[in-house]
Amino acid sequence: MEKCKFNEAWLDEQCFRHWLKPGGSVFEAFSTVCRKKIQLGTMGLKALESHAKSFKHIKYMKIKEENPSIAAVFQATGGDKVGELAANVPEAAAAANEPGASAETPPATTATATVDLRTAFGSTPTMKAEVLWILHTVAKHHSYNGNEGISDLFQCMFPDSDIANTFSCGPNKTAYIAKFGLAVHIKEELVAKINKSPFVLMFDESLNETTKNKQLDVHVRFWDEGQSRYLGSRFMGPSTAQDLLSHLKECVDKLNLRDLVSISMDGPSVNWKVFDLFQKDQAAQFGGVQLICVGSCGLHTLHNAFKCGFNAWQLDKLLRAMHTLFHNVPARREDFITVTKSSVFPLSFCVFHRWVENLPVVERALAVWPSLLLYLEAVKTKSLSNPGTASYDTVAAAMKDPLILAKLEFYAALARTFTSFLKKYQTDEPVLPFFPKDLAELMMSLLRRFIKREVLHNITALQLTKLDVTDKTIWLSPQDISIGLGAESVLKVCDSIKGAELMESYPELWAFCRKLLLSHGQATVQRGFSINKEVESDNLQEDTVVTRRLLCDYIIQHGGVPLSKPLLANVARARTSYRLHLEMERKKREAKEQALKRKEAEDCLQELKVKRRQVQEVCKGLARDADRLAEEAEAKAGSKMADLISRSNLMRRGHKEKLAELAVLDKDIAVKSAELRS
Repeated sequence: MEKCKFNEAWLDEQCFRHWLKPGGSVFEAFSTVCRKKIQLGTMGLKALESHAKSFKHIKYMKIKEENPSIAAVFQATGGDKVGELAANVPEAAAAANEPGASAETPPATTATATVDLRTAFGSTPTMKAEVLWILHTVAKHHSYNGNEGISDLFQCMFPDSDIANTFSCGPNKTAYIAKFGLAVHIKEELVAKINKSPFVLMFDESLNETTKNKQLDVHVRFWDEGQSRYLGSRFMGPSTAQDLLSHLKECVDKLNLRDLVSISMDGPSVNWKVFDLFQKDQAAQFGGVQLICVGSCGLHTLHNAFKCGFNAWQLDKLLRAMHTLFHNVPARREDFITVTKSSVFPLSFCVFHRWVENLPVVERALAVWPSLLLYLEAVKTKSLSNPGTASYDTVAAAMKDPLILAKLEFYAALARTFTSFLKKYQTDEPVLPFFPKDLAELMMSLLRRFIKREVLHNITALQLTKLDVTDKTIWLSPQDISIGLGAESVLKVCDSIKGAELMESYPELWAFCRKLLLSHGQATVQRGFSINKEVESDNLQEDTVVTRRLLCDYIIQHGGVPLSKPLLANVARARTSYRLHLEMERKKREAKEQALKRKEAEDCLQELKVKRRQVQEVCKGLARDADRLAEEAEAKAGSKMADLISRSNLMRRGHKEKLAELAVLDKDIAVKSAELRS
């Protein structure tokens, strides 16, 4: 009988888990309590069972149970209480008692169940300094390798600092604290917030230049001060509807999908297919519940409606002409400054962009209009040469329209109405999320300016969605609609007091808007692609991209990361999680190598069997031909007989050589088969 090899699956057995480890060779095991090698021999598993029943092993196991290790003292499992030394770490106990935690999960493999010594006795100033430096590294999009030797640098720069002398934050530590400490805490906190209120998912895909894969970014908008947050990313090759749905489900596996209101997306057919598949899953999982469908992107719908309304006046043609007239023409700009004594020029109008976001362009056009009149007057009096361009002709023609300023003012008035819905202009602050409360007020404000008030009185949410705005009988008369200079103040978004009155007067409408109008577009997701470009660098792994995005999103949203006790507790546990991660990766790598070796052995065995069949066929053919030639020689005489016998003998020698080759092949096949069985 052959020797037995150590099987990794034995480590998961309850009776061996606490004392068994692999030995120095594949034919040995090691007892951690007896400090003894166990020869497996031909017994294998029976040898381990026999050792476990020995008097010496039972004695040492009893001693181990009576004298627990330090790790066991600081370990919380299930609903058990933590030891007295860990009493100051409620976060760890809370993590172990979460409703979602499995009672069957072994404590040794649960990262959140093991408490670091620094967590038990309180965080140190050095830990806080390390966290702040890691946040700085991520927020400024620096490479982790840039922290190589940073500890020595700080010690040289601050020789009198105790923190600098104990500061340690190299590339590896930066990476695992960011991933297993900070990112884990931020993700858990985000999921907890999302699961308290209705929310909307937003997703979009873009090529990641570093990984050369398609990156699916998932954001979520939820009813907590109107937050829009980055949830995670998935990297994929093919992007069929089923692929997108699978990756999307992986990204939201910890969310309570019962509270999902809608999915915000762009308009490709594949995204609509994803929406339909998600609808079916929701209906099957939650008893026919359906998501609200508000179109592919409410933001795009708004901009397109805005564009449709103003296309008839051709304001886009005028605004583009005003910018083109002076853009990249230094001589003409100098003439303009000389005549008007102003260096303020029109801005660029993007007709292919979001029309409402062109508000600064219209405001600049209104501001430079008096100066533009002076410039055109100088051209008419021939004080300046006529540009003779299509842009100049367009501007000159617009000057003849007596209502052109009114049209521009009306454009600006409506655009300002949507300011809180879209963006805070001319600031360096990040784009703020939209508050559904603002849009609820906005809808009623706009409708009241064009629809009779008695039509809107006590209207229900369902009636609002079915309101026919093309019915002229419900329109206000022209004299009741103000389109003059006072339109800006009249059409501004109601303040918070009016918003409160709205909620009291229209409770059903408010509840409807609160859920439905969470979905207003893809701006958050699309802005995230620019952050992707900033965090991308050479050799950046996919999980690092997600970690950096989570930290950057949190810093942008909150203006920093508070060093709370739960966060520092996660940081203290990060190294333990990192070691578990490395161990899991090692096992995956070994399993992959083992599978590869087995595949190579199977292929080799198959080749040997094929070769054996071929050699066996040749061997049979040689024996058959040798017998045939010998029979022919019996009927011949002289030189003919001698030639036939010589050829027959040659065939028999070849037959013997092939038999020897067959024997070698049989031996090789037996060896390969034994390797595969072990």
